[in-house]
Amino acid sequence: MLVLEGHTAPIWSLEYSPDGRFLASRDQAGQVRVWEPASGQLSLCSVVDPNAEQAPPASPGNFYSEALAFVAADRILTADPQGRLESWNLLTNQLSEVACPLGRVYRLAASPDGKRVAFARDTTAWGQDSPAGRVCLGNLTLARASLTDWGCSRPVFCLLFSQRGDLLACGAGEWGRSGVVRLYRIGEKLSVSRWNWNHRDHAELGGPSGPVLSLAFSADDQLLAGGCSDGSVRVWRVADRQEVAHLRKHDDLVRGVAFAADGRTLISVGWDGRVKVWDVPTCSEKTTFEWHTGMIHAMAFAPDGMTAATGGQDGNIVIWDVDFA
Repeated sequence: MLVLEGHTAPIWSLEYSPDGRFLASRDQAGQVRVWEPASGQLSLCSVVDPNAEQAPPASPGNFYSEALAFVAADRILTADPQGRLESWNLLTNQLSEVACPLGRVYRLAASPDGKRVAFARDTTAWGQDSPAGRVCLGNLTLARASLTDWGCSRPVFCLLFSQRGDLLACGAGEWGRSGVVRLYRIGEKLSVSRWNWNHRDHAELGGPSGPVLSLAFSADDQLLAGGCSDGSVRVWRVADRQEVAHLRKHDDLVRGVAFAADGRTLISVGWDGRVKVWDVPTCSEKTTFEWHTGMIHAMAFAPDGMTAATGGQDGNIVIWDVDFA
């Protein structure tokens, strides 16, 4: 086990580069750090604007920016508080703007091939006014992103592309009401295709009693897991939208989920400070770890499937060997 220290604020985003060479983390203050997880060395660190608007304290109804995604082995896409999408070249340490401000961006996802990006605009009281759940798509094949957007009728808490990049999952919901995952088919020209079975622009995966806060596709895109505000993890079969597992052991919000390469092992992390390992087909808990002090906000699997990383309220990143035997 390796502990990476240096963040002075809670960590809200973690992501490995496609080749596993780098691990990027973003904290509550907006600082992005890039690590070499094999050695634990800090490679790069962004500068936080001291004049930037300070994010509010963490609370169930008030999530702030987690905008961070690798779009290449040596390039990160992030967003500043004003909504500018910026590309950070890790080899040259250069930042370049790829899209102009579109309001505060608080969630961001990139397709595995790095050619597309999806982001959600702020819908909380402290952000700029925008339609609830406004989602935008960007094409990153050019120097500047071409954007298209549409309005999801419910606030969006998380975004994730499928492994093939042809589906976009949006975890949605409202506090005190049921939650849902909405699946969108994304066409070649960023068009949102209709689903034949309901003639709408999305399919719905239901069941959660509150917002869906984190998402994970299995490696073959057959399963989709959602971490929920009620402390549960739900797993759906994408082909027929049926729920195949309901995992209930966390005592607080589930803020991160990830599938292992075998497609049956799932890891979840939550505000109860626990890391849980599940066997999905049997809906059984395999083991629980408690390495962090306080809430856990993020987790990521290394591309080789041999290690995982978690980060949370204590500002530390824990990298640990994955062994589910």
